[in-house]
Amino acid sequence: MLNLFSRGRARKELDILLAAIPSADAPLFKRMNWFAEVLTWVFYESPFSLSALDFSTGQPQALRVKWLLNVLERNPEWKKNLQKFLPSIAQETSIFELLVMAGLHQQSGLFSEFVERFQRQILPRPPDDQNLELLFSSAFNSEADAASILKLEQNTLVGVIHLFGASASETFSGWKQDTLDALSHLALQIASLGSHPALRRRRRDLSRKPNSFSRLQLLTIEWLSGNREDRSLQDKIIAAASESLSAIDDVYSHMNESGVSIDVVYHLERTKALLIRFQNLMKLFEGEHFSAQSIQVLFASLVYESVHSRSLRALFDDNTALIAKKIAENSAETGEHYIAKNRRDEALLFRSALGGGAITAVTNIFKYLISSLPGSPFVLSFLGSVNYSVSFIAIQLQGFSLATKQPAMTAATLADQIQVFDDPVKQATSEAKDSMLAPVVEEMLSVLRSQSIAVIGNLMAVIPGTFLLCGIFTLITGDPFLTATKATYTLASFSLLGPTPFYAAWTGVLLFTSSLIAGWFYHWVLFRRLPQALSRSPRLIQFLGMERARKFSMFFKKNSAGFAANISLGFLLGLSPAVFMFLGLPLDVRHVTLSTAGLVSAVMALGFTSMSYWPFWLAVAGILSMAVLNLAVSFSLALAVALRSKKVPLKTVVQLLRVFGILILKNPRLLFRSKESSDQNRDTASK
Repeated sequence: MLNLFSRGRARKELDILLAAIPSADAPLFKRMNWFAEVLTWVFYESPFSLSALDFSTGQPQALRVKWLLNVLERNPEWKKNLQKFLPSIAQETSIFELLVMAGLHQQSGLFSEFVERFQRQILPRPPDDQNLELLFSSAFNSEADAASILKLEQNTLVGVIHLFGASASETFSGWKQDTLDALSHLALQIASLGSHPALRRRRRDLSRKPNSFSRLQLLTIEWLSGNREDRSLQDKIIAAASESLSAIDDVYSHMNESGVSIDVVYHLERTKALLIRFQNLMKLFEGEHFSAQSIQVLFASLVYESVHSRSLRALFDDNTALIAKKIAENSAETGEHYIAKNRRDEALLFRSALGGGAITAVTNIFKYLISSLPGSPFVLSFLGSVNYSVSFIAIQLQGFSLATKQPAMTAATLADQIQVFDDPVKQATSEAKDSMLAPVVEEMLSVLRSQSIAVIGNLMAVIPGTFLLCGIFTLITGDPFLTATKATYTLASFSLLGPTPFYAAWTGVLLFTSSLIAGWFYHWVLFRRLPQALSRSPRLIQFLGMERARKFSMFFKKNSAGFAANISLGFLLGLSPAVFMFLGLPLDVRHVTLSTAGLVSAVMALGFTSMSYWPFWLAVAGILSMAVLNLAVSFSLALAVALRSKKVPLKTVVQLLRVFGILILKNPRLLFRSKESSDQNRDTASK
């Protein structure tokens, strides 16, 4: 029963509505309320309807408009009353606010636009019966309503227009003037936004002549001043609008090369929406009279944009899709060297993982030394964060690998393989074949093998490295590195039966977060042109010299994403437990390589006999869960964002997992041995 009532708002039946058409002399608010009820009958599915019609297609709504006209033809009195009612609405209302506000960003920034949309969703709007924009915001709540308008047949559309009376020019004279005023207003806004420094500095056209945005305003003013019969002038206006859209595309292309800014994307989307609205309004004046088709297209676009502009999720998606894509692409470039595709790559990755494990063993020693210092939890956590960050940066600069950092980078590389869905037309009209997904499946296998190699390499270095360092400490001081109490607590904290799996999954989220920070910072550096600024900085040149300053700027550009990832990850791992403890949430982190070093330190303190007891083996099981969850969670989140940035449909993701699962079931050895190795062994056996 609950689902039945959630299908739509309550609405009156058509015969009741048509029998109660208000007179043209009734107060405007009563007429507008009746008009809103008619729109509700057309566009809302009744909560009591048991039909199987799919309103998401827009077809049932279009059929209802046709049915309304048929009912009016069979009831001349109702039609006569409606033909008196509708002209009164057209003559006493304004569409200016509808044309310049509905579906268009009204705020100067993304955050202020988000706040404005949020307020509109929770707060009632003050009454304004003459403003049709208010009617649109309440009468339409689905983007399918726009599709239904486009599905109206030509004769149906003409029949609706004829309901406004025979003298259309007199009826719509006010609306026509509103349209002209809207064109002037939009042209002014476009010229202002087109002169924004973010656009001006990134356009290819650097000539001193007026840019297309300014020309559009000047030509529009000339056209509105009395030259509306000049077809050549109208063609110039349309050409200036198209040129302005091309200029926006140039800015997007420039950002592909020099970094992305969410604020600039918002500014571009706002300007682009204004230009599209301007073009739709200009199409009304292409002929001597407004054509039914141009009215239909404009009306449909107003409905779609009005609904779209009320969605908080749509605002977020529209303005972050590009930066998500660029972050994913940057991660793909960064993660490319983490994937081993042949035996040589596997050997190189294993050696780099050994180096990462060795440095992590040193990090573990400093971790426990810092924790033994006197001080507040925040200060000790801050010092621990610095320790992690320095360690991760050392791994980066030495070209070593840390297994848990791989998934967030390599997942984007997988999404980058799905090229067919870069084209939205192909995405909407075709389905991915298994052969199209083959490169992605091969990449997934390479990623899994690479991560296994990296984990093994890290552990094979961190275990003996920690034994060696703890042994040296005992030889120098005569005491074990950890006290018995601390060692016992360490074993218990890693137990599989405790919160270790949950903490390990949370650590995977932090690993993923660091990759996002890295991608964002890299594009911030490019967008602000920091490498160029550093190479020309007088202070840096005075300190390093011209050539060294240039090399430093190149070094900074190459490693900026890595620095951001490593420093952010260090502070996320080190500070987040103290912050959550302060908030009353005992949320800790469990990193597989660092925890393995801690386990070895505890065994060295308790003696090798501790390995024969259950706490040790429960801790070993807990560390295995860390290895799985650290990798799986960070990989899944990064792959989800990467696929979202590529706008890959959910059905394709399911198909991808199905193809991958079938391949593994048929040949599980692919998880541990590359296809190249198998082919080489097969060739050797045949010889």
